[in-house]
Amino acid sequence: EAMRAAVANELLGRPSLLMVDAAGGADEAAEGDTVALLRRLADAGQTVVYAAATTAHVGAADLLVVLADGGGAAFVGPPADAPRYFD
Repeated sequence: EAMRAAVANELLGRPSLLMVDAAGGADEAAEGDTVALLRRLADAGQTVVYAAATTAHVGAADLLVVLADGGGAAFVGPPADAPRYFD
């Protein structure tokens, strides 16, 4: 609930880029609701960057960036390509 309220508050300013950090430990249902909201915003033309520590909702992304230790990019591409890359 707090995540959705924070997103709504940020949207009031009509940002060109919305960055959301999901590292806060929301429960799975709340995170799923937030990801669905962010997907709708992206579909409507809003640029969204969503940082998460789990892979539970990567299928909702257009582009997946996986960071390696040290912060370098280990993978950049469509989420569907990631499993083949890491196998």
